[in-house]
Amino acid sequence: MRSRRGFVTPDHAIPPHGLNFDPHLRFPADRTELERRVIDERLPAVLAWARANRLDRLVSGTRDAPVGLVTVGKAHEDTLHALRLLRLEGHPQIALYKVALTWPLETKGLRDFARGKRAVFVIEEKRPFVEAQLRDALYHLPADARPDIIGKTDALGAPLLSPLMELSPESVAAALVKVLGDAGIAPDNQAGDFFGAAHPAMTGGIERSPDLLRRAPAFCAGCPHSTSTKVPDGSFATGGIGCHIMALDAGDQTRTYVQMGGEGMPFVGMAPFTDTPHTFANLGDGTYQHSGSLTIRQALAAHARITFKLLFNDAVAMTCRRRDS
Repeated sequence: MRSRRGFVTPDHAIPPHGLNFDPHLRFPADRTELERRVIDERLPAVLAWARANRLDRLVSGTRDAPVGLVTVGKAHEDTLHALRLLRLEGHPQIALYKVALTWPLETKGLRDFARGKRAVFVIEEKRPFVEAQLRDALYHLPADARPDIIGKTDALGAPLLSPLMELSPESVAAALVKVLGDAGIAPDNQAGDFFGAAHPAMTGGIERSPDLLRRAPAFCAGCPHSTSTKVPDGSFATGGIGCHIMALDAGDQTRTYVQMGGEGMPFVGMAPFTDTPHTFANLGDGTYQHSGSLTIRQALAAHARITFKLLFNDAVAMTCRRRDS
């Protein structure tokens, strides 16, 4: 089914050589021109296209609302859920702006959105990627038009949104209580008890019942790796790149992992300094085709006592290769 959404071509000058691959340029001989085209031509074209098609958009509220929320990716749905929990969905003093293109950030629309606001709260997972770009974009605005930029920390530098793992509606709601409270916007009375100062979300934690269902990663039904990664009692193995890395979660027989093609190499370095006479090394068949054969040759050259377990399950997903190779 074709998408019903139509896209427009921006009024942006295209260079005679276009914006796509140019077979007349070679790397590294023409690296200066290649870099110039990226900086001077391609990135401005991306931003022009993003502006023309309004990838970033005002989702709710008005541009003159005193508090702006800027959401990124999954955190947008977490924010919508958090606003519903706080009974603040559609509040007239809150405007919600969704960022679709995180880099390069289309800052013209964001500057228009942020101008004159008291505070802009950037809600994104992990590092403050959009937050830093937005702060740079607003730095030169006049003081009376430049809002406080809040995200991983509040205006005073205190932790607000954790950069660890993923966000949740509860953790976003707890941060909103503080940010909106500083702006004089209180949650609905029915939500106040749930997000009081004693709620664990306010300190970065969420209560989880010990009986809560957990979905731990596991091998597919019938996969030989569920048994082929096991080693005799008293032995241990080293892991590698592939789904068999899940053997690290199955007890302490598999204890470490390395990059693709480095399987077994930790023991090569350790062997002269340990009393352990032997180890196993798990090696996927796709990795073997890619670079794993080199690690076996290195172990032989170093006279390391390693048994390589070549794990084959007839599904090579890590490396493209011909079936008859």
